[in-house]
Amino acid sequence: MDVLEFFIEDIEPSILCVSEHWLRKEEAEYYSNVGELDLACIYSRCFHRNGGAAIFLKKSVKFEQIDVQDYCEELTMELVAVRLSENSIIVVSIYRSPDGDFEQFIGRLDDLLNVLTGQHGSRVMIGGDFNIHLEVPSRERNDFSNLLRGHGLFVANHLPTRETACLDTVATDLESWEYRVEVFDPMVSDHCAVVLTMKQDTGDEPPQTWHSNYSFSSRSVRDELIPCFCSRLSEINWNEVIRLVKPEYAFDMLIAGYMSIFDLVFPKVIRKVPRCTSRVPSHSKDRSWFTEDLARQKNLVILLHHLYKSAVSPEEKMVKHRLYVGQNKIFREMVRQAKKVYTANTIELAPNSCKAAWEAINKHRPKKPKVKSNISPDNFNDYFVNAIEDVLKNLDEADMDPVENVTNTVHKMDVWRSINADRVRNIVSGLKNSKTQDIFGLSTSVLKETIEHVAEPMATAVNHCLRLGVFPDTLKLARTLPIHKKGNTEIPSNFRPISIVPIMSKVIETEMKLQLTNFL
Repeated sequence: MDVLEFFIEDIEPSILCVSEHWLRKEEAEYYSNVGELDLACIYSRCFHRNGGAAIFLKKSVKFEQIDVQDYCEELTMELVAVRLSENSIIVVSIYRSPDGDFEQFIGRLDDLLNVLTGQHGSRVMIGGDFNIHLEVPSRERNDFSNLLRGHGLFVANHLPTRETACLDTVATDLESWEYRVEVFDPMVSDHCAVVLTMKQDTGDEPPQTWHSNYSFSSRSVRDELIPCFCSRLSEINWNEVIRLVKPEYAFDMLIAGYMSIFDLVFPKVIRKVPRCTSRVPSHSKDRSWFTEDLARQKNLVILLHHLYKSAVSPEEKMVKHRLYVGQNKIFREMVRQAKKVYTANTIELAPNSCKAAWEAINKHRPKKPKVKSNISPDNFNDYFVNAIEDVLKNLDEADMDPVENVTNTVHKMDVWRSINADRVRNIVSGLKNSKTQDIFGLSTSVLKETIEHVAEPMATAVNHCLRLGVFPDTLKLARTLPIHKKGNTEIPSNFRPISIVPIMSKVIETEMKLQLTNFL
């Protein structure tokens, strides 16, 4: 259980179902928490060794324990269950021994599901080690799958969890698009862990009444479609496109042509109700720090733990336990040192060591809670606009015209210098990498990937803007995000606006800034 903390630290689960924990009842109190998770309920064997099932939950998760003792039988079906209070999801952790009676297991599971699936409004997730080979056709697999389907549940994982065998899985009545299932090595046993990530935050409150007055849009920009986008951009004769309009509208025409292809490759989805989705964490952790020496030490710890639990005499058990504790302590220190050295090397070798250091720090900082507010977009907009007007009204009138303080100079900047495609490429390459989308759905990352195909027409359009003294109306629109500062989230004054300007406007602004700075 000690080694399990490393896995929990990386995955950061809200719920942890453990099967075959090997703990006796009197030992359970010593494992009341693992990392940030607290023990919610546990089943331990009385007449046989090993086995058992348990559920650990985050401290913030409210739950009630479900009494499933009548369905438990050692070897046949060992389980515990809880109901999550906020979203009425029933979570069950099961262990079935390969030595148990399969027919009795199917019968008891059927009785259990008759009760659980019959509870109105509750949804079910069952995870555990079923010791049924789900990777190959068999009578046991068919009986198990058919029983689940009869109660509206489906097997969510068919990936191998022990060498090439799929013995562990999750069964649920959630829709397939509501979750994602992955398999990871927790470095704690010979079985892999099945990780189910909920894509839908079922604990969110229902949509507010003002939502019906708005349409909500989203756009998924997938990296694998970027080459297709570039290919379509390269097919356009941009010189002909720009010649279709007056020079002052060249940039607007460029954006219109660019966006027509962008909308075709990455279509915008419009819906009347906002998606209640939470950010899906990425579990593809970088384990470059985990060396072969650590792998050997981990296997030694697992072996000693197995020998300790299998020992018969008290004397042998005490010796094996002492060896296990000592080697486990060494393993934990090796992990700590390996992570320390890896982090230090990553920071030292990074192009921007300061940024790399902050990235390492932020990985271990507590996540900020999700901000919820019932303030509508129009209410935010009215407040931000009126707040500026109020500030202007409260300003004292100046005693003199500020222009009078400007010293006359004979040096004047008569014209803006023209730029070429190479200059446009340099400006775009110097922009900060970001996938934050502007009002058009574009990001710096997308522009950098496609600039080679639009650098020439963009240079022409920028030159027209500079020569005619025109800034495109299309680029005067910004996406404004209200960022919570502090206090009550239902008061607009507790938010500050952040404007995300159109990405393409940064090309004009950067060039103007450079030329003005050089002139001054």
